[in-house]
Amino acid sequence: MDILDLDKNTVMPSQCTPDPERKTLVSYTFRCGENTQRVVFKIRPIEGQQGTLTVLVCLVPKMSKTKVSRELTFDIQPLCLHSIIHTDEREKERVLSTLEYTGNLTLDEVHALLYPCCPNLGPKPEIKESPAQWIVIVYQSAITKTIIYIKYKAGELVLKSDNISTLSILKEFITKQMQQTRRTFDCTMDIQLRSALWMLQLINDRVAEQLAMAQKLHLYQALKDVQLSEGGNAISSPEYKEILDNGELLQRQSERSNSLLERLYGTITDLYIDYYRLEGINTKRHIGYLLGLLDDYDLDKLMDFFQRDPEGPVPTADEPMGSEKSEEPDRE
Repeated sequence: MDILDLDKNTVMPSQCTPDPERKTLVSYTFRCGENTQRVVFKIRPIEGQQGTLTVLVCLVPKMSKTKVSRELTFDIQPLCLHSIIHTDEREKERVLSTLEYTGNLTLDEVHALLYPCCPNLGPKPEIKESPAQWIVIVYQSAITKTIIYIKYKAGELVLKSDNISTLSILKEFITKQMQQTRRTFDCTMDIQLRSALWMLQLINDRVAEQLAMAQKLHLYQALKDVQLSEGGNAISSPEYKEILDNGELLQRQSERSNSLLERLYGTITDLYIDYYRLEGINTKRHIGYLLGLLDDYDLDKLMDFFQRDPEGPVPTADEPMGSEKSEEPDRE
């Protein structure tokens, strides 16, 4: 979980050791200045993990030794970084993979499978004129800008997305829900390698933007050193002067971009793992090489790597990519 947009001039954060007895995964303490009346910050959790965020606010009034506290709780859903949208400008471009569920479930029971997982859903399904009508909901990811189309009615549920990891999260969640209720809901899958390649292209601009920002910050620090050692007139390039003038802004932006870049790299790693896991293939031994590719980011090399036979040998650092590609592998 990332803490974002926190004004450290008014709040002093410190990360605490989680309490395993209470099954706590992360714990923070925020100490406010004496005259602080309002604190605003944002958190960015990791999708796919369900839990509860507990906030304990403590106040010690100046004229009293009695402490006042209030506990607030917020549910974190597996698709917590998705929000409902009503139009998709890139609908025709997207390459979608599909999960289809069929079984003897009522409309309320199908809705109950989605309600704990998907944000902004009411506890009851939308009322339609006919039971044969589909309920359709479209979500978009705040991080990757990928889409998940959800449509369902009594006995049927169809999930389509250009993010295979999102489908994997939903499949795992629905499977657990069905096991708890001891009901059956048959699943058929159409998982496209092209969906994974499309998603790599989709998030490439965001990765490139974060890498460019990191490069500018590195250049700013070098230019600042030159300026301090050789004087204020040492930098004559308008481009370099602009970087120096915007240095503080770059530093503030970099605090967020570092965590976002790590999140995007994690998304790419999850995409590779989830695609082949849904195909019944374990890719654990290839992850080290993938992480090396991310350290020296290149979209073409990544796309070639995704198309290699995952059951073949692990490529070496000197081996050219693209020498051993595979089409859609057979599912086990």
